[in-house]
Formats: sequence, structure tokens, C-alpha cells
Amino acid sequence: MRFLKFCFNSVLLVPFYLSYVLTFIIFHPVLWLSFKFKILDGQSLTNLLCWAQRAVLFLFTGCYTRSLDLTKRDQLRYDLPTVIVSNHQSSFDIANIVNFFHPQKVHFVAKIELSRFVPSVSLLLREFNGIIIDRKDSQQALASIKQFKEKFKRGAWVAIFPEGTRSKTGSLGKLKKRGLLELLGGIPNFQIITVVFTKNFFFGNPRFFPFFRKSIMAVFSAKTVSINSDAELDSLIQRIFQEIENFIRVQVNKVNREREVSEAIQQK
Repeated sequence: MRFLKFCFNSVLLVPFYLSYVLTFIIFHPVLWLSFKFKILDGQSLTNLLCWAQRAVLFLFTGCYTRSLDLTKRDQLRYDLPTVIVSNHQSSFDIANIVNFFHPQKVHFVAKIELSRFVPSVSLLLREFNGIIIDRKDSQQALASIKQFKEKFKRGAWVAIFPEGTRSKTGSLGKLKKRGLLELLGGIPNFQIITVVFTKNFFFGNPRFFPFFRKSIMAVFSAKTVSINSDAELDSLIQRIFQEIENFIRVQVNKVNREREVSEAIQQK
């Protein structure tokens, strides 16, 4: 039964998949020309690409993400190195982060597979100095983060998904702090922002009924931090992780209750 449901949902999602991929293909030459000849602002085009992805999602599936802004934008510091720490549920997490913080340029930590032969994505990672990591080689991953650190010290913004991969069920994977410790170690003052996504894992996922879903992107208050020791940094990261875990736990329990009610109704 589950397999039949998976196949049925996959067929229904074909128009969405094709349109989603086509969006990246169409934007690739436009972005390349923009970067090559300095014709248009690359950051604005990236923001437009992300909006296009979200529009395709909504048009073909009725799904969307609503921002729950728990921070005050006028209090954000743009003169400090800033790290955005988020859980990871789908590729739309990235689009939402780009759109929310635009026009601020945000660098992303990305797996090495995305840096080659992926329309638009590979190009943007190169042009915007994405932190490319090989998840099978921890030493290479840490070296890439260390290489980016000089740019970070000068005030760059970077988004990190400490789970290291997407959650396909909405539950939170194991949060790894080693990359954050490498990036933030030795930097006395920086800004840290916690972002949590609740139901993005439904988007385009044939394992569930992937239509007419609403997710929340909760953006917690930015914290301006002064760190004097490794112990303080480790404690800060643990608090951020706890913040994400608590929010996700509430949302997962809510989804489970909704699923139980739905199953009970179907059995009647």
C-alpha cells in the first residue's frame, strides 16, 4: 500500500519536478552572463531565482513556507561576522533563507556534489564562495571551513546546517558542532541567528501527501556574542542546538497528533 501511494504521489509530482529543474536551467545562462560581464546584480538575480523556486512549488503543489519573524530586523548587525544555524529539511530551506535575509549575501556550507554540473547551483557556489565540503572526508571539510574563516572575520554571513543532511521525516537529526567550533573558534565577537523549519520535508516528497502543506520558518532573535574561551563557545552552541531541538520537538508532536487523528477518521 505504501509503495502504491509512493508511486501515485510521484506521478502527480512530475509537473512540479520538471518545472523545478527547468527553473535552474533557465536561470543558469542569465546568472553566467551577469557574473561574466557584470550586467546585472548577481545577488538580486539569486533572490529572484529563489522566489521562482518557491512560486513553482506553490503553483504545482499549493505548498508554501510562512516566515515567523521573532527577531527585529532593524536590530541586526551588518558590521559583524554572522552565522545562521538551521535545521535542514529540503532544498527550499536555502531559498527561504536567501529571500528572508536579502539583500544581505549569505554564504552556504554545501556538499561537494552540488559544486559540479548542477545548473545555477554550482555556478552560485563558485561565485559566492560557498564552503564546499566532502561529507566523507572530515579533514577536507574542516580545511574548507578554516579557509573561509578569514572572509568570515571580515564580516561575512554564513548559513550552516549542523545535521549535515536533510531530514526526510521532519524529526531532527544529530547536530554536529565540530564545524561551528572550527568557524567560530578564536573570533571574539560575532552575531548568531537561529532558524527552524517545521514542515518543509513534505515539499515534493512522495513519501507523504505532498500537496497543500504550510510550513513555518521561525527566525529567532539574533544574538550578539562575545566569547572569551572555548568553553563559552561550546556552551553557546549547545544552547543554540537546544533551541532548535525544543522547537522541532513541539512541531513533530503536533504532526504526529494530526496524523493519528487523520488515520482514526479514515478507519471509521
